[in-house]
Amino acid sequence: MAEQRKAAEAETSKAREERGRYEQGLLQAQAVLSTQVQEYQNVDWRQLLKSDPIAYMEHKQIAEERQLQLQQTREQLGRVS
Repeated sequence: MAEQRKAAEAETSKAREERGRYEQGLLQAQAVLSTQVQEYQNVDWRQLLKSDPIAYMEHKQIAEERQLQLQQTREQLGRVS
């Protein structure tokens, strides 16, 4: 009985450690994505569209992808925390 308890405690401890590493990875991803999203908030989208429509389309798509990734990362953090 004591061995089963120790094994269960070891598994619980291991799961907590893995969860903590996963949460740290999500926090790091959130920090990077937040910075990238903020950089795109400073873009003058109308001016970019007028001056370079192709670059506008490319950057707009990237900005939207980063925003979505940030949202998904925050949602995942909410589930883990």
